[in-house]
Amino acid sequence: MDGVFHGKGINKIKKEDEGLFNVISELDEVVWQEGAISRKTKKLIAIAIVASKGNVGGLEKQIRSGKKQFGITKEEVMDVLKVVLLTSGMQAFNSSLQVVYDIFE
Repeated sequence: MDGVFHGKGINKIKKEDEGLFNVISELDEVVWQEGAISRKTKKLIAIAIVASKGNVGGLEKQIRSGKKQFGITKEEVMDVLKVVLLTSGMQAFNSSLQVVYDIFE
């Protein structure tokens, strides 16, 4: 991918433990390879996971990168959020809606 997973903590690891950083980077590459499901589908799964945790900042990053890399649409994200509503509840769903509206409107 494009290093989106590199948050502040991972960037510190890069400086402090290059070996660990390299392992994490290799894992990221393996996970995002095309396989039985497409990279776009994997990104939609990542969006669902982050949304289900109520991680608004992470959700914004995931949606923006998915939109840029794969052309993910508002309709696709809303379908994902319906699954989040069913599995994680109204709070996770509701907090995700504002992110979607901010990005797509």
